[in-house]
Amino acid sequence: MRTIFGSESRFAQLGALAMMAPIVVMGVVVGCARDASPTEPTSPPADTRNATLVAGDIAPIALHKLPAAPGAERAFATMSAPGTPKVAIKPLPAREVVKVKETMIFVAPGTTEVDVPVDESDGASVYLTPQKVEPTPHVMKEVAFFSPSGVKVNVRAPRHLEVATPGVAPGTLKAAGKDEVESPLPVVHLRHSKDPKGTYQVKLGPNASKGGLIVEARFPSSSIEMDLAPCAPTVLAGDKAMVSVDVLDGATGIADATIEAELVAPDHVTRIPAPVKVLGGGKFAVAVAEALTESSEPGQYTVYVRAKGSAGARKFDRFGMTGFSFAVPTARLATVSAPRSIVDGAGKITGFDVDVALEVASFDRYEVSAVLAHQDPDGTERPVALAQSAAGYDEGTHTLTLHFDAGHVRLTGYEGAFVLRSLALFSQGRNALYHRLGRGLELHTAAVKVPELAPLAKMTPAVQQMIADGEFELTKP
Repeated sequence: MRTIFGSESRFAQLGALAMMAPIVVMGVVVGCARDASPTEPTSPPADTRNATLVAGDIAPIALHKLPAAPGAERAFATMSAPGTPKVAIKPLPAREVVKVKETMIFVAPGTTEVDVPVDESDGASVYLTPQKVEPTPHVMKEVAFFSPSGVKVNVRAPRHLEVATPGVAPGTLKAAGKDEVESPLPVVHLRHSKDPKGTYQVKLGPNASKGGLIVEARFPSSSIEMDLAPCAPTVLAGDKAMVSVDVLDGATGIADATIEAELVAPDHVTRIPAPVKVLGGGKFAVAVAEALTESSEPGQYTVYVRAKGSAGARKFDRFGMTGFSFAVPTARLATVSAPRSIVDGAGKITGFDVDVALEVASFDRYEVSAVLAHQDPDGTERPVALAQSAAGYDEGTHTLTLHFDAGHVRLTGYEGAFVLRSLALFSQGRNALYHRLGRGLELHTAAVKVPELAPLAKMTPAVQQMIADGEFELTKP
């Protein structure tokens, strides 16, 4: 139920936390009355191993002992911020599918010839980009693109020498032997009526071949497509994560396609071969987790995938990229208490506290965050408050308490039993997400009325700006 406001929209994310107050550092509270006590009896905490995982969730299978995270501090800090009810919480997409109707061929320095399969020429375009050398007219003149019948495709028509050229006397260009443009086109557009399907060929002269070449060919009208989809945006050491690869001719899988895959490490230099599993019917899987170990560099990995083969009489080549973040988890969310109301001496609710037990294998500074949300009758969920707490912990079991300021909840005008959502564990020392439960554990506060909530002890400039921007001025449902 809502007594003041109501609306529909989407939740922006926990990044707004940094703008808000109050803050608790080493037990010293600014802007919050904490000389209060819980009003409800506490129930046993919920075990995260019983959580229902949804798209975007991350749950460690095993924890790893690593050296202490460099620069990680032990000091405890916590903050609360108002939610933005105009921005409703939406689930993360199941996975992002990359649909590929193009290829990219990396021609090594010193190579003078390379084949380019063109399975559909209608609307196709080919880009020829020299690497490690400047694409000067002198270099580009040595890059030639030939059709299956041996006809050079990347040429321009002869210059019309009778057209006046500013600053150049008539006949000067012809006399200098410049009856053609000095360099061929770096991009070639093919036409179905003129350019046949088949295997084209790029030939490089000595200057162009020195630095290598990238050939990028796009086939928007082709029926042959490669679809890439990572199973999750974040892969943890010990997972069985894979990137799914579907190679299709229309709706039919190309079962005998050949798949090559490799990972590019966060340093953008190291290449790691990745095993490919054949699932049948044109479906394959790149076993990215098998290519990574506890000693692998954490961070953002790019997955290069190439599919080659034939569909009938048409040879094809497809090249695509996707990616994921890799981390080696040293902690996990173990148990979570239901939110409990904190009441001051005047009987007002000053906040809602949630105790989160962490299982820790190595020292680091760990951050826990979550959202309190109101549930509309139609099921829409709207954030009413955000909270974040962090501290440095050694190996063992430790508890971080999230504190949601009741004044932030009061600003939204919502009342009722609020649900805990978007529970996450983040390593500040290693800048990595270790555990995420989008639906939380279906834990709720006790039902409350707006008059029961204490107003903010201190109105920060950030909150004042949100009020001025009308963030809480919504229409009643």
